Amino acid sequence: MTIAALATITACSTTQMAYNNADWFVTRVANDYLDLSPEQEEAWSPTLVRVLKRHRDEDLSHIVAFLINLERLVGKGLTQSKLECVSRQLEDLYRRTARLAVDAASPLLIGLSDAQIRHLEDRLRQRRVDFRRAFIEGSPSQRLDSRVERVRQRTVRWTGDLTPAQIALIREAVATWPDVAPDWDRYRTRKQRQFLALVRQRPSRETMDRFLIRWWVEYADRPPVLRQKHELLKQGLIRLLVSLDRSFSDEQRTRLIENIRDLRSDLQGLLPHPLDSSRIAYWGCPSLPRVSRQDPGMGGKPPGQLGQSTRKQGERIRE
Repeated sequence: MTIAALATITACSTTQMAYNNADWFVTRVANDYLDLSPEQEEAWSPTLVRVLKRHRDEDLSHIVAFLINLERLVGKGLTQSKLECVSRQLEDLYRRTARLAVDAASPLLIGLSDAQIRHLEDRLRQRRVDFRRAFIEGSPSQRLDSRVERVRQRTVRWTGDLTPAQIALIREAVATWPDVAPDWDRYRTRKQRQFLALVRQRPSRETMDRFLIRWWVEYADRPPVLRQKHELLKQGLIRLLVSLDRSFSDEQRTRLIENIRDLRSDLQGLLPHPLDSSRIAYWGCPSLPRVSRQDPGMGGKPPGQLGQSTRKQGERIRE
């Protein structure tokens, strides 16, 4: 629950306002799930403030450095190797945020009343119903249409309108992806039942931390079939992004770079200290050659070309 709240902060269109009011936002999410009393909120507030300060002091600079390097990669053109590097980096950033979420949530979860546990159980049940309605119910063709539309919407948010050929690329790719939703639903349902059983025992802080780290941070006991499907899904998404990258017009690439830069600039403005160049270097992917727009191994001739002006935009980083 707190993971989703923190992740939403960094994706919000009004990033600085959301980040500066993160304590209110996360408390509201926690209240939705746990129905906290005023006394619990007051007792938890110093913990939340410390966690959010750690994120700003320690982790936010990692996100900014990642976005600086992502902007450069997009400006030069994307390849499978580059995107595999980006994927590994995103997993690292996720684990950093998830670990902070454990530190924030665990103190609350070890002292819930019976009524609050029932409230939490109801909320989790409703979220499962919502998930199944959105991702599992419907005929195979309806689910495919929904998945294609979600990918299209998320792409448009960063690049602007897509051409019919680009939408066709998305549909062709998504049709080959494994349907992870049913397996993920079964895994999450099982973990939530284990979680509720643990909460009812009023465990120690150490016991709750261990459980949440294995669940939220490590995904330690995901079934092998789910791990395999996630890997296939990731590889399919990488292939789609490489194909879309080759098809981007200069206008689409410029908009993508500007959107990444705007998000990076907003977050960089929140840093308590100037960004160290070594942190930028840490998040840089290995030196890889610029994409050849006519590389026959990439599959087909792209509709658009990477113009010199756009390339310069991708390589220019505001201080």
